[in-house]
Amino acid sequence: MITTTQFLIFLAYNGYIASKYGILDSISESYYRLGMDKAILFWIFLISIGLLMMMQGGMLFTISGIGLWIVGTFEPFKHRWKAYGVAHYIGAYTAILSALIGLGVHRSTYIPLIAFLVVFGIIKLMKPRHETYWIEMNAFWWIILGLMFY
Repeated sequence: MITTTQFLIFLAYNGYIASKYGILDSISESYYRLGMDKAILFWIFLISIGLLMMMQGGMLFTISGIGLWIVGTFEPFKHRWKAYGVAHYIGAYTAILSALIGLGVHRSTYIPLIAFLVVFGIIKLMKPRHETYWIEMNAFWWIILGLMFY
């Protein structure tokens, strides 16, 4: 139920953003596109999936959830204060890597991590438009599949 809820929140938020603005350079770019009156949606999105990640059980999933909270807290990553961007990116990398490694440690499968790395390599070689967005989607799908099936 926890993973299904994460999946539905992720799908709803990103579906809304894609239908309204198209594919952006990254998920975080949606914070700027939403404008100040709706930017809270970005925060709610990250805080909710982060909390649900913490509920998956296991220290690395908790760290992943905290990483998502950091991304949500430092959402203005293009801020003139460089520390905002640094914290934002550290949170994002922490969230992704902790979840993928957590699947190996807590769920005994490294298949999602290996699959993520293979697809990541393909994305980097292909250099598609909106590369960061596709890397984020790659991470999310392998994390969700790992949580659903292991």
